[in-house]
Amino acid sequence: MLTPSSRAAGELTDSQRLFPGDGALDRTSFADALARAGYAGPVSVELFNPELRALPAGEIARLSHHAATRCWTLPEAPR
Repeated sequence: MLTPSSRAAGELTDSQRLFPGDGALDRTSFADALARAGYAGPVSVELFNPELRALPAGEIARLSHHAATRCWTLPEAPR
């Protein structure tokens, strides 16, 4: 896709961010870290990728919802 998932998250710029689950970040480890820290607050999708931001707003909302639901309904994710 836009950014190979083989790149380390620290090597990416904000403009290379993808939807949750589509990039280099290990979402299971991230969710586990939030749970271990006791965090139970909101999470959000934040995109600065110009290619994704060029999509119609409704499509961005639909894709963001799908990605967030896919990632945050994993068994390891906090609910």
